[in-house]
Amino acid sequence: FLDDRQTVFGNLIRKCYPLATDSPSELKMAGISEKRLVEVAMIAPQWIDFVNEVLGWDGFKEACYYFIAHMKQEDPERKKAEIAHYTNLDPLDLSDGAFDITWCQTIYKKLGEKRIKILYDASKLLCENSFHVRARKYMDACTGKKSKEEYWKEASEKRNKDALNSYCIVPIENEKDLMERYLYVQQFLKESKAFGAQRQASEKRCCEIALMNLAANAHFDTADRLIWKMENKISDQYKNVLKLRRIEDIELYLEVDENGQNEICVLKNGKKLKSIPARLKNHEYVLYVKEAHQMLKQQYQRTRSMLETAMEEGTPYECDEIEAMSKHIAAGPLIRNLVMICNHFIGFYKDGYLVMGDKKEKCTGTIRIAHVLDLYQNKVLKEFQNYLFENQIVQPFKQVFREFYLKLDDEQENTDTKRYTGYQIQVKQAAGALKKRGWNVSYEEGLEKVYHKQNVIVNLFADADWFSPSDIEAPSIDYVSFFDRKTGRSLKIKEIDDILFSETMRDIDLAVSLVFIGGVDPITSVSTIELRKAIVSCTCQLMKFKNIQMKDHFVHITGQYNDYSVHLGSGIIHQKAGSTIHMIPVWSGQRGKVYLPFLDEDPMTAQIVTKVVMLAQDTSIKDPAILSQIRKK
Repeated sequence: FLDDRQTVFGNLIRKCYPLATDSPSELKMAGISEKRLVEVAMIAPQWIDFVNEVLGWDGFKEACYYFIAHMKQEDPERKKAEIAHYTNLDPLDLSDGAFDITWCQTIYKKLGEKRIKILYDASKLLCENSFHVRARKYMDACTGKKSKEEYWKEASEKRNKDALNSYCIVPIENEKDLMERYLYVQQFLKESKAFGAQRQASEKRCCEIALMNLAANAHFDTADRLIWKMENKISDQYKNVLKLRRIEDIELYLEVDENGQNEICVLKNGKKLKSIPARLKNHEYVLYVKEAHQMLKQQYQRTRSMLETAMEEGTPYECDEIEAMSKHIAAGPLIRNLVMICNHFIGFYKDGYLVMGDKKEKCTGTIRIAHVLDLYQNKVLKEFQNYLFENQIVQPFKQVFREFYLKLDDEQENTDTKRYTGYQIQVKQAAGALKKRGWNVSYEEGLEKVYHKQNVIVNLFADADWFSPSDIEAPSIDYVSFFDRKTGRSLKIKEIDDILFSETMRDIDLAVSLVFIGGVDPITSVSTIELRKAIVSCTCQLMKFKNIQMKDHFVHITGQYNDYSVHLGSGIIHQKAGSTIHMIPVWSGQRGKVYLPFLDEDPMTAQIVTKVVMLAQDTSIKDPAILSQIRKK
C-alpha cells in the first residue's frame, strides 16, 4: 500500500491528463510556483505543453524532451515522435547512450544557468529509479562542469559505460587530447574481451556509441571518418621507425610485410639477429621501437576487423577515402588484396581504378568491399577464385573463398528458417563459439545477435539453459528467426538483406560444425565443403594434376600405388581395397607452408590440401610410416 504522501500525489499527477476543455490560462490562475510547475512537467510529460505556455521560458519544452531522450529506458512512440523534432539521432541510439551535443548547448544557451538548475533538480522525478542520472551526467560533461579525468577514473575503475561516454563528451582541448580519448576507447573495447559474452556485447555497443559521441564532439560527420583520421595519425607518428637506425653496434628498424604485419628487425654486421641484445633493452629508442611495434600491431588488428565488418554491412566509402587507406601503413596491404565493387564493376583497387586482369575502370561515386555474394550474383566468383590462386594472392580474411548461403524458395515467406532444426549442440560451447561473432545470451530469448545498422535482431531458438550446464540430454536447435529491432515485428526471410542472411547462417553453421552432438556430421550439409572443393580444384589446376575427381564430399585420387579418397569434412583417407591411411599433421612445423588464399587459414583445409597433393603424386612419398600403410595395386 502507498502510505507516503509524496508518492501518492506523484502517482495521481502521472495518471492525470488535461481535458479538451482545459486551457493554460486556467493553470496560470492557480498560482503554482515555477519550480513546482517544472516538477509537474517532469513527472507527467502530458502537461509539458501547458506548463510551457504558463512559464513562457524560451527552450523549456525542448529541454524537457532533452532529459526524456537521454534516459536509460524505452519511451512511448508519442515521446519518440516529439524527440525527433529536436535531434536526428535514432531513438534507439539515444537509449543506448548517444548524445546530441548541439542540442544540449542550444538549450543551455536559451535557458541559462538558473533555469537549467531547476530543470536539472526536477529531472529525478522523470522516473522512480536512477535512470535520470545519465542525462544530468552528460550535461555536466558537455558544459565542462567536471573534468575528463574524473570520468576517465570512473570508467577505468568501475567499467561505467555512462562515464566512458561522458569522457568523450567533455569539450576537446586539442588534437593530442582527441587522440588520447580515441585510444582509450579502443583500449576499453580490448579489455572487454576478458568478460562474458553478454557483457562483451554490451561494452562493444557502448564503445561504438562512445566513438559516435567523440566524432560529434570533434565535428566529424561519422565515427568512421574519425577512426580513419586517428589511425592515419598513429601511422604518421611512427613512420620514422621504418627507417634503419644505428644504435651502438646494431642497426634497428621496423619492417612491415606485404600483408600489413610488422616485426622488429635487428642487424649486426649485416646479419639478422633473432632479438635485441639484452644490454640495449632499456635504451630509449629501443623502447620507442617496441612501442611502435605494439601500436601498429594493434592498429593492424583493428583495421582488419573494421574492413571485414564493412564488407558484412555493405559500408560505402568515398573514393578518396579508399585512396587514403591504400597509402596507409597497416590498411594499405589489406586494401590492395581485397576485391572492391564500384558502379557494378568488380576488381582490385589500384591508384583510383578497379583492375581485374586486363580490364580496369575509373572509380567514381562510392565504393565498397565486395561480399562473396556480389561475386556469385555477378557470375564472376570462379574467375576471382582462379585469379587468387594463379597470382598467389593472400587476402586478410575470407572474402573470395568465404562460405555463403542462399535463401531457399520454400522459406522466403516464412519468418524463420529451420535448416538447422534437429542438430543437437553442446550449450556452453555453442554460446562460446557464437560470442566471438557478436552473439550474446539473453535470459528471455536465448542466443541472439543484434545488427544495429540494419535494425535486425536474430534469435537462435533451442530449448536450452544457456546459463548453466545441464545433465539431461543435449538440446537440439529448433529454428532461427528474425525481428525488426525498432518495432519487434517478425520479419519474413525475403525481407532480410541477402548478405545479412548469409552471414547469420555462416555464424550458426560454423558453430554447429564445432559443437554438434550425435551421429550426423553437420559439416556434410554445409558450404564449408564447397569452399574446400573450390580450393582443392584450384590447387589441382595450378599443379596440373589430371588424376583428381571430386564427387559429393570426397576427393577421388587415381595414384600409381593405389586409388584414394579424401573426405572434405573430416580429412580421413580411404584407399581402394585397403584400410584407412593415417597421416599425422605436424601443426607448428607445417604452418604457413601450404598456400591458402586467406590469411586466417583453416588448419583442416590446409591439412586436406596437403593430403591431396601428396597422394596425387604418391610415388614421391618418402615417409616409411605412410608407405607401409599403402596397399599396392
